[in-house]
Amino acid sequence: MASPTLMIAARLGLDVPEAEAAEPSEGATTALSLYLAVQDDGRVVTTLPRTEMGQGITTAVAMLVAEELDLALDKVDVRSADADPRWVIQLTGLSSTMRFLTGPLRAAAAEARARLITAAALRWRVLAHTLTTSHGVVSAPDGRQAGYGELAEDAARVLLPAVSTQPRPVSRFKLVGQPTGRIDARDIVTGAARYALDLDIPEALPTVVARPPTLRGTVQSVDDASARTMPGVVAVVPLGTGVAVVARTFGQALAARAALRITWTPGPASALSDADIQARLRDGIGPRPLPPLFTTRTLEGRFDFPYLAHAAMETQSCTARVQGEQAEVWLGAQDPKYAQREVARAGASLAGITAPPFPPWSSPTASVTPSPRWPARSCPRSPARSSSRSPRSSPTASDG
Repeated sequence: MASPTLMIAARLGLDVPEAEAAEPSEGATTALSLYLAVQDDGRVVTTLPRTEMGQGITTAVAMLVAEELDLALDKVDVRSADADPRWVIQLTGLSSTMRFLTGPLRAAAAEARARLITAAALRWRVLAHTLTTSHGVVSAPDGRQAGYGELAEDAARVLLPAVSTQPRPVSRFKLVGQPTGRIDARDIVTGAARYALDLDIPEALPTVVARPPTLRGTVQSVDDASARTMPGVVAVVPLGTGVAVVARTFGQALAARAALRITWTPGPASALSDADIQARLRDGIGPRPLPPLFTTRTLEGRFDFPYLAHAAMETQSCTARVQGEQAEVWLGAQDPKYAQREVARAGASLAGITAPPFPPWSSPTASVTPSPRWPARSCPRSPARSSSRSPRSSPTASDG
């Protein structure tokens, strides 16, 4: 990757905030700031402190940046930001992502464009307002041109932009508002997209979990004698809400899980059926309201919508690596900071945890400092790889 030679930071907010140049740093996501970096190869990288879950925010973010910078869409790279309690919101939901990020993104990109124009004006000794931008290039009236990459280093040293740093009016939009293909679609449909289970972690041990057949059910008793003697089995670990099986291969782990004899304690809603829920909803509607006076015709209809699982379509999975006092976890998480807290509940302190909200096919990392409450396990401290169909995966093992 090319090094960032111009970096712009914009404070997060729902309006259009001010942006300013920032020094490149090892950790590009500090408290409440959104970063945009122009690389020396002309590509632009921006941070995304939310999770791409198929709703298209990666493409939308790239479109906003490309719009303000007069840049081709395929020249913008969107990178997930590390999970950090200092981010105001990292939960992806409530249709809030674009409302929350549009202002800062536009401000950062507009600031970058103004600095690039100013850098070119100083280099050519011309008036900045006579220069134009298009397709990642600054052009002068006499035909001289310079790419963003070759101007980025000079732009980072600009003290005061010579042209406006305000985002352009909507009436001048060329890309935003136009039908646009998703920038990640080809990778998804061709298999190039990477999931947590695609990570090649040396000595990773496949792990699957037997889950209760009812919501919030618990393990009453488990007979794992047969499972422990099966080929490749490394450990069988009761979890309270399930039983984890660690083995050398996923096939061995799945076979051993099938050999477990578990008695489950039903969850609190185990006796509730779809018919019960529909009956309660019908009863809750109340009496039919009277139509307004002089109504000559009324229409009445009842529509029943089934409960739909809010679950990922891909195989929910995660990979965990524990080395000394550090743990790394890769998983698709709608709320990376919640994942941090769940890892912390396993016995680690919140300090030092960094889990970026990667899309489901490129999952977050959590660095954890264990506390004395880190639970003892009968399996060795090798990386665990787990596969899941449940949207509620644990950081170290989950449904297979």
